[in-house]
Amino acid sequence: MKNIIKTFTIGAILFSTALIPLNAQNGMGQNSPMNKNYKSKQDYKNYTPEEKAQKITDKIAYQLQLTESQKKEVYNMKLEDIKRREVMRNSQKEYRNNSENNFRKILTPEQIIKLDELKNNKEGYRGYKGQNNHKKQYGPRD
Repeated sequence: MKNIIKTFTIGAILFSTALIPLNAQNGMGQNSPMNKNYKSKQDYKNYTPEEKAQKITDKIAYQLQLTESQKKEVYNMKLEDIKRREVMRNSQKEYRNNSENNFRKILTPEQIIKLDELKNNKEGYRGYKGQNNHKKQYGPRD
């Protein structure tokens, strides 16, 4: 009788430990789209700066157990940072567009067509990425 109980207990333990990895793979983790509270990166991009700052503040406040005055300070600091980052991102986009337009003014129509093909293909336009890629783009080295 004792052997049957021991066997049953060991079997139950092994069976339950075998289910743990399966449970971890079922797609219900914190960052899983199956999770009801999950927000994709695309959803986060649609948030206003105030919403982004509030979400960051809430997470930090929960993890560090901040006081109300600390929460307000963190919120204000994060809001300022997010707004500053957005201004920088917009200015970088303007700079890239201006640079691209000035570059295109230098090229002939045939070169512009080839540049567009390279951009659409993305192979050969991304720059030097090691010796093998160099051979593909520029031919063998001497």
